[in-house]
Amino acid sequence: MFSTDDCRKTYETLLGRGVEFTEEPTDRFYGIDCALRDPFGNSIRFTQLRS
Repeated sequence: MFSTDDCRKTYETLLGRGVEFTEEPTDRFYGIDCALRDPFGNSIRFTQLRS
């Protein structure tokens, strides 16, 4: 899991570079996160924690 200051912006930037996501940015009780798989099939999450 990676932390980011702006999950939606990170999502849009990576999407524009051709990254395929398995989950769009979603509001959760702890913040906003999204998910993708790397070329080896590993799940990666980006999270923007609530302040």
